[in-house]
Amino acid sequence: MQFVVLGFGGFAPGCVALSSADAATTVWDGALTPGALVGGLSSVALVEAQDLDAVTESLAGLAGAFEVRPAEPR
Repeated sequence: MQFVVLGFGGFAPGCVALSSADAATTVWDGALTPGALVGGLSSVALVEAQDLDAVTESLAGLAGAFEVRPAEPR
């Protein structure tokens, strides 16, 4: 099962760090707007794990806040 881990001020193992929000472009209904949609997001990781407990255990003890969501197949 895949999970998406969004980091806020911290970095999950194997994550991709994001550049600053000033470098972001938001696309909303096809319109481009300079800047980030959500401030404070610092990293994103796609994690393969057996379940949510395995993901949260891997984040234990790391600095920063993390949001974990199941990855949706497209």
